[in-house]
Amino acid sequence: MANHVRIPRSLKAARKLGHKKANVKFADLSGEQKGNFMLLADQGSRAGSLCGVGPSPDPSYWLVCYKDAGGKCQWTHVPRTAVESHD
Repeated sequence: MANHVRIPRSLKAARKLGHKKANVKFADLSGEQKGNFMLLADQGSRAGSLCGVGPSPDPSYWLVCYKDAGGKCQWTHVPRTAVESHD
């Protein structure tokens, strides 16, 4: 897990990497955090698929959400890691 610097594309992959559930709702985020949240999918997403990412109240993590079977977001903490290159 130490070498993994990306946001997992699925909830299953995030759990496999050991990322923990975040007990947060979008309504709980500050105005600044909501403004920096990037919605990737809203309607029609498959269960477990990545639907959004944004800053966490803890600056060492990202808040990442994945859709569950009911279409609701399951929030996960993903550690922030410096990326040395992007080719």
